[in-house]
Amino acid sequence: MAQAILRIGGKRCECRLVVRRPANLDAMADGDVCVVDAYDDLPADCFEGVDTVVNCVGRTTPDPSGASLTHVNVEIPVAVARSAMRMDVTHFIQASSLSIFGQAHRIDRSTPVAPTSDYGRSKQLAEESLKALVDQGLQLAIVRLPMLYGCDIEGKLSRLVRLMVKIRWFPVPRDLPRRSILHIDNAATTVLALAERHSAGTFFASDSQLFDLEALVAAIRSERGDGVSVIRLPGWVFRVLRRVAPSVHSSLYEPSIVNVDTASYAPVQLPVTLEGGLRALVRSLPK
Repeated sequence: MAQAILRIGGKRCECRLVVRRPANLDAMADGDVCVVDAYDDLPADCFEGVDTVVNCVGRTTPDPSGASLTHVNVEIPVAVARSAMRMDVTHFIQASSLSIFGQAHRIDRSTPVAPTSDYGRSKQLAEESLKALVDQGLQLAIVRLPMLYGCDIEGKLSRLVRLMVKIRWFPVPRDLPRRSILHIDNAATTVLALAERHSAGTFFASDSQLFDLEALVAAIRSERGDGVSVIRLPGWVFRVLRRVAPSVHSSLYEPSIVNVDTASYAPVQLPVTLEGGLRALVRSLPK
């Protein structure tokens, strides 16, 4: 998401990208980029002239280099927030996740936080640890995001498109589940709106339309002409899948919907429609 913020935000404000891996810089040689050795020990010049810090660092699984989810998802954002405060930069935006709600199918501001995965628990702990800094002067905005997709990222949706194109069909239950998802450009637009207004509090974001697998099939057919279909199977098939592979079942076949009023914080119109975003994603993948 950081690259999308730089790409979109650079048209209307000054943005600085802080990155640890120079390999990420190919598409942004002309941008304001600060390369660092570690995110948890940022040099002071990263914060010079900065009004808002946005933390996009995070992992859903432990780093292959050995860094734990707690280190990446909790300790790093807290360290960055503390470094920013020492430089009198007090507005901090934390990219959080709907994973903190575990298996909740419908989410609003009254939904209890109940993570069921190590990733969800780490994002919950990050929120709690950052909120502890508010009494010390941190102006904190937490934005809870559903699954992100788009041409800039390699995510679950990209992998699903490749699989569907390869096997030409995909099993679904008779009652097709729907989910809230968010295009990466819409996520960046929401974060930039929070930054421009120095907003504080907890916010939700999602595309205005709900996603289902038939929408993805329609995008694949429209862009590639491939004969991809959904095949409806009996409910017992998915009950078995839920027992043997609960995380797969949850990702593909359980609803996860953010209440439209809860996700209504969008001072500017989101730039990408669900149909347009899915079609662009399909176009971006090699044939």
